[in-house]
Amino acid sequence: MAEITPLQCKTARTALNWRQADLAAASRVNAVTIRLFETGQHTPKDASLMLLRMAFEKAGVVFLEGDAGREGISWRC
Repeated sequence: MAEITPLQCKTARTALNWRQADLAAASRVNAVTIRLFETGQHTPKDASLMLLRMAFEKAGVVFLEGDAGREGISWRC
């Protein structure tokens, strides 16, 4: 499972209309960690990134892998 980027995290959260607190509750990752990650100030541990990704995927988000700077998200059909 590839890790997600800060932009993918913020984009997915926004697409789901989730506040950082909502993502924190869904993923069990601290909201401060999420805020620092999305602003590029901190890279969470691999376990936290996995929890974030799993919370998004459970909500229907699909992460698109691409060349650097070309990552994105989509929706599971």
